[in-house]
Amino acid sequence: MLRAAFHTVEEHSRGAKALAAAMGVQHKTLLNKVNPNQTSHHLSLQETLRLMQVTKDTRVMDALAEVLGGQFICSPDVGQGDPKLMQDLAEMTMRFGELMREVANDIADTEISNSELARIEKEADQLRSALHRLLVDLRSMNLRQRKCEGLEVL
Repeated sequence: MLRAAFHTVEEHSRGAKALAAAMGVQHKTLLNKVNPNQTSHHLSLQETLRLMQVTKDTRVMDALAEVLGGQFICSPDVGQGDPKLMQDLAEMTMRFGELMREVANDIADTEISNSELARIEKEADQLRSALHRLLVDLRSMNLRQRKCEGLEVL
């Protein structure tokens, strides 16, 4: 994870000095905190979050997820427009069907190759994105309904 933070800082398009300024930390301090050979300085969780927010670089999250046996997937920005619930439901159902078809085809020989696993993961990612869009629209619908009814909005 530290190497991911190091590369995020070192490869930032505006340079490490500008990045440090945008994060509100001293340039040398930031360099020390992401230096894999430096043991006395460490990025805090807040600084790590700020690094990812400023750079829009998710390599640290990717590394963390990998250590925990998972993967980080950015949710699509779907905005706050009018819900398209039927389209979202149809999309999610279609993606689920595609995932199940891919799994069924790939396990038929009782082995999963690297390319088969990659296709399954791609289909699963597309299903997660479709589900996320559906949930965003449902939350938006719920929020509008509560506002119309004069209920407290949490």
